[in-house]
Amino acid sequence: MYLIRSLGARAAAAVFNIDLPVNAAMHDLTMQEAVQLFIGAYAAQSLGVIAYLWLERRSPSPQAPRPFGFFKAPLAGALALLLAWPVVLTVAELAARLLQAPPSAIAHQTLHQLVETQIDAWWIVMAALVIVAAPIIEELMYRGLLQRALHQLSLGRWPAIIAASLIFALMHLHAVPPHAVAALFVLSLGFGWIYEKTGSLAAPITMHALFNAGNLAFALLGSKA
Repeated sequence: MYLIRSLGARAAAAVFNIDLPVNAAMHDLTMQEAVQLFIGAYAAQSLGVIAYLWLERRSPSPQAPRPFGFFKAPLAGALALLLAWPVVLTVAELAARLLQAPPSAIAHQTLHQLVETQIDAWWIVMAALVIVAAPIIEELMYRGLLQRALHQLSLGRWPAIIAASLIFALMHLHAVPPHAVAALFVLSLGFGWIYEKTGSLAAPITMHALFNAGNLAFALLGSKA
């Protein structure tokens, strides 16, 4: 899924005639171009979603009953975020001090672009991708596929959570400063824990979506203060 994300973005660049240098960053692109690249990337990764559903149907062993229902799992994810957010902020501040980097409420490149760009139709689509599409794709990839596979390979519950979270955090190195990677690792531990606790991807997806929405809201409010 990580590889086909890049292929999807490259395909979108070709389709929409976007000049994409090798080391292009978000601030080098217009909002329209960034949205088009994101759509291409997520469209390609949707193949991973199809593969996940296919693997679920072909699972040779019966699935364990889920202790949380369809409505309880998202609620559990929301409550888990309330508990995790202060810890994530504390880790971000400590990491920033350790690395002598100024803590910032806007650590992600996409947040910077959303804050610095005037709201229009492309802005709204990007916000929807950040709040809805990204949590679904990433939680399916890191929790539903990676963490679950590591757990089933007898790695153990917490080793699987830690390994998946480490990979999740490192995969964001291109988009966030180094001190924010530690905070993302801790946040991902929360995603992994709530997934194991509820047995449903709805919980970490909700937790992830609310975190992204909250970050965007705080960044917008901070830019107007």
